[in-house]
Amino acid sequence: MRGEIPKTRSNSLLVMWKNCPLQLDFQLTPMTDLKGWVEHILLSWKPQVTAMALMLAWAVWNERNNVVWQGKRRSQGELVEGTMRLLDDFQRLHQPPTKVSFGIHAKWQKPPVGVIKINVKGTFRAHNGSGGGGLVARNEDGVFVAAKACFFPWVSSPAHAEALAFREALQFASDRNFNHLQMECDALEFVQSLSRTTADTSSIGALVEDCKAILALLPNSSFTHISRMANKVAFRLAQLSLTLTSASTWSWEPPVIITDALVEDSLY
Repeated sequence: MRGEIPKTRSNSLLVMWKNCPLQLDFQLTPMTDLKGWVEHILLSWKPQVTAMALMLAWAVWNERNNVVWQGKRRSQGELVEGTMRLLDDFQRLHQPPTKVSFGIHAKWQKPPVGVIKINVKGTFRAHNGSGGGGLVARNEDGVFVAAKACFFPWVSSPAHAEALAFREALQFASDRNFNHLQMECDALEFVQSLSRTTADTSSIGALVEDCKAILALLPNSSFTHISRMANKVAFRLAQLSLTLTSASTWSWEPPVIITDALVEDSLY
C-alpha cells in the first residue's frame, strides 16, 4: 500500500525506541497515532524526558531524509548516541542565566572562601578606533593571583571595548580552570545584556552571546555590576593596555602600576 512503512523498517524503529534511554515500548502504550503520542508525552512526561523524546523523533525524521535523498544511513546506536550528544550540547549552552546581581559597592570586597574574583574593565579611544582591556584575579584573602592587559586594535565603541574585555576575562578564567568564579564589571548596560535570556541583536550581540556560552561552561560562576570606585585595579590595567602592542600577563607577581591599589583594596 502506498505510503506504508515497510515492516522491517517499522520493526527497526520500534527496537530503536525500546533500546534508547527512554526505553519506550509502543506495544504497551494506548496511543494509536502520532498526534496521540505527542499529546501524551507533553501532558504526562517530565520536561527532560519530553525533550529527549522530541529530539529523537526529529532525529528519526532527519535520518529518513538522509536515507531518501543522500543514501546515508546510520546504525540505531549511532543515531541515538549522536542525538543525545546534540541535545546535551544544546542544553549546556542554553542553561538558565548565571546568577547576576546589580549593586553599587564603593569599595572592592573580597570574594567568599574558595572563590576567585576577577575584575574587568574595557576602554575605548575614539580618535583612532582602538581600545584595550584590563583584568585582575584575586583570591578570598584579596591576594593577587593573576592579571592581564590586552590591546584591541579595532574597537567601535565603549560598549564594544567592555564586551571584548569581558570575553577575554572569561577565556582567561576558563584557561586557568578557575572552577568557582565571581566576575565584576562596572559597565551596567553590558551586565544587563548578559543577564537576559533572549538573544542579543545589538551591534555587540555576537560578543554578548559568546560570553553567555562561556559562562554556561563555568557552572559555578556569577557576574556582578559594581561601581567604578570598586574597579580601580582593572581600570589601571585597561589604561596600561593602550600603551601595548600585544597582551601582557602576570602571575602571582603584579605589575608595579597596580601594587598600591591592590594594597588599598585588601584593607577592606
